[in-house]
Amino acid sequence: MFDFTEKGVSIWFTSSIFIIGKDFRCKDGFDEKGKQNYTTYMEVGYNIDAPFGVSIASVLEVVLSNKAQYYSCADYDKPSFVNLGCKVSNEIKLSESIVMPIWLNYKYNAAGAIENLQPLGHQFLIAGVTFSLSK
Repeated sequence: MFDFTEKGVSIWFTSSIFIIGKDFRCKDGFDEKGKQNYTTYMEVGYNIDAPFGVSIASVLEVVLSNKAQYYSCADYDKPSFVNLGCKVSNEIKLSESIVMPIWLNYKYNAAGAIENLQPLGHQFLIAGVTFSLSK
Protein backbone atom coordinates (compact mmCIF):
# COMPACT_ATOMS: atom_id res chain seq x y z
CA MET A 1 0.00 0.00 0.00
CA PHE A 2 1.21 3.47 -0.86
CA ASP A 3 -0.36 6.27 1.18
CA PHE A 4 0.57 9.78 0.10
CA THR A 5 -1.71 11.63 2.56
CA GLU A 6 1.18 12.39 4.93
CA LYS A 7 2.97 14.10 2.02
CA GLY A 8 0.02 16.45 1.45
CA VAL A 9 -1.52 14.49 -1.42
CA SER A 10 -4.90 12.94 -0.60
CA ILE A 11 -4.40 9.80 -2.72
CA TRP A 12 -3.61 6.24 -1.66
CA PHE A 13 -3.02 3.12 -3.70
CA THR A 14 -2.96 -0.59 -2.88
CA SER A 15 -2.39 -3.77 -4.85
CA SER A 16 -3.05 -7.39 -3.91
CA ILE A 17 -2.10 -10.63 -5.63
CA PHE A 18 -3.50 -14.07 -4.80
CA ILE A 19 -0.41 -16.26 -4.52
CA ILE A 20 -2.01 -19.44 -3.12
CA GLY A 21 -5.49 -20.87 -2.85
CA LYS A 22 -8.24 -21.63 -5.35
CA ASP A 23 -7.00 -19.31 -8.07
CA PHE A 24 -6.29 -21.61 -11.02
CA ARG A 25 -6.88 -21.16 -14.72
CA CYS A 26 -8.95 -23.98 -16.17
CA LYS A 27 -6.73 -26.48 -17.93
CA ASP A 28 -9.39 -27.78 -20.31
CA GLY A 29 -13.13 -28.10 -20.88
CA PHE A 30 -13.44 -30.52 -17.96
CA ASP A 31 -12.56 -27.73 -15.49
CA GLU A 32 -9.36 -29.44 -14.42
CA LYS A 33 -6.84 -27.34 -12.53
CA GLY A 34 -4.24 -25.68 -14.65
CA LYS A 35 -1.63 -23.09 -13.76
CA GLN A 36 -1.88 -20.77 -10.76
CA ASN A 37 -3.32 -17.49 -12.09
CA TYR A 38 -2.06 -14.92 -9.55
CA THR A 39 -5.23 -12.83 -9.79
CA THR A 40 -4.23 -9.19 -9.31
CA TYR A 41 -6.50 -6.66 -7.63
CA MET A 42 -5.81 -2.91 -7.34
CA GLU A 43 -7.55 0.01 -5.74
CA VAL A 44 -7.02 3.73 -5.66
CA GLY A 45 -8.64 6.06 -3.17
CA TYR A 46 -8.97 9.76 -2.57
CA ASN A 47 -9.45 11.33 0.88
CA ILE A 48 -11.23 14.61 1.54
CA ASP A 49 -11.27 16.42 4.88
CA ALA A 50 -14.73 17.95 5.33
CA PRO A 51 -15.91 20.40 8.02
CA PHE A 52 -16.51 19.28 11.63
CA GLY A 53 -13.72 16.68 11.53
CA VAL A 54 -15.51 14.51 8.97
CA SER A 55 -13.37 12.53 6.53
CA ILE A 56 -14.68 11.31 3.17
CA ALA A 57 -12.85 8.65 1.18
CA SER A 58 -13.81 7.44 -2.29
CA VAL A 59 -12.33 4.30 -3.81
CA LEU A 60 -12.23 2.62 -7.24
CA GLU A 61 -11.23 -1.04 -7.43
CA VAL A 62 -10.24 -3.09 -10.49
CA VAL A 63 -9.02 -6.60 -11.21
CA LEU A 64 -6.14 -6.83 -13.69
CA SER A 65 -5.48 -10.54 -14.15
CA ASN A 66 -8.73 -12.55 -13.99
CA LYS A 67 -8.05 -15.61 -16.13
CA ALA A 68 -8.98 -17.86 -13.18
CA GLN A 69 -12.41 -16.19 -13.27
CA TYR A 70 -12.17 -15.33 -9.56
CA TYR A 71 -14.32 -12.24 -10.16
CA SER A 72 -17.32 -13.50 -12.12
CA CYS A 73 -18.38 -10.00 -13.19
CA ALA A 74 -15.06 -9.11 -14.74
CA ASP A 75 -13.88 -9.67 -18.28
CA TYR A 76 -11.49 -12.61 -18.12
CA ASP A 77 -9.07 -11.20 -20.71
CA LYS A 78 -8.67 -7.54 -19.72
CA PRO A 79 -8.72 -5.24 -16.67
CA SER A 80 -12.22 -4.83 -15.24
CA PHE A 81 -13.99 -2.60 -12.75
CA VAL A 82 -15.23 -4.61 -9.75
CA ASN A 83 -15.98 -2.17 -6.93
CA LEU A 84 -16.76 1.46 -6.17
CA GLY A 85 -17.15 2.90 -2.70
CA CYS A 86 -17.45 5.95 -0.48
CA LYS A 87 -16.69 6.03 3.25
CA VAL A 88 -17.63 8.83 5.66
CA SER A 89 -15.96 8.79 9.07
CA ASN A 90 -15.56 10.94 12.16
CA GLU A 91 -14.04 10.64 15.62
CA ILE A 92 -16.14 11.55 18.64
CA LYS A 93 -14.20 12.42 21.77
CA LEU A 94 -16.07 10.96 24.75
CA SER A 95 -13.52 12.01 27.38
CA GLU A 96 -9.88 13.04 27.63
CA SER A 97 -8.77 9.45 27.10
CA ILE A 98 -11.63 7.81 25.13
CA VAL A 99 -12.24 8.42 21.43
CA MET A 100 -15.02 6.73 19.44
CA PRO A 101 -14.33 6.56 15.67
CA ILE A 102 -17.54 5.97 13.69
CA TRP A 103 -17.95 5.35 9.97
CA LEU A 104 -20.50 4.65 7.26
CA ASN A 105 -19.39 2.94 4.07
CA TYR A 106 -21.32 2.56 0.78
CA LYS A 107 -20.05 -0.11 -1.63
CA TYR A 108 -21.18 -0.91 -5.15
CA ASN A 109 -19.98 -4.26 -6.44
CA ALA A 110 -20.76 -5.37 -9.99
CA ALA A 111 -20.13 -9.05 -9.15
CA GLY A 112 -23.10 -11.20 -10.03
CA ALA A 113 -24.95 -8.44 -11.89
CA ILE A 114 -25.02 -10.32 -15.19
CA GLU A 115 -25.61 -13.85 -13.86
CA ASN A 116 -28.33 -12.78 -11.41
CA LEU A 117 -29.94 -10.29 -13.82
CA GLN A 118 -29.32 -7.46 -11.37
CA PRO A 119 -28.52 -4.41 -13.51
CA LEU A 120 -27.44 -2.47 -10.43
CA GLY A 121 -25.12 -5.20 -9.15
CA HIS A 122 -24.77 -5.60 -5.39
CA GLN A 123 -24.92 -2.55 -3.15
CA PHE A 124 -23.92 -2.50 0.51
CA LEU A 125 -24.23 0.03 3.32
CA ILE A 126 -21.87 -0.83 6.17
CA ALA A 127 -21.60 1.01 9.50
CA GLY A 128 -18.99 0.64 12.21
CA VAL A 129 -17.88 1.98 15.54
CA THR A 130 -14.78 1.34 17.62
CA PHE A 131 -13.38 2.67 20.87
CA SER A 132 -9.85 3.94 21.32
CA LEU A 133 -8.06 4.70 24.56
CA SER A 134 -5.31 7.29 24.53
CA LYS A 135 -2.84 8.22 27.23
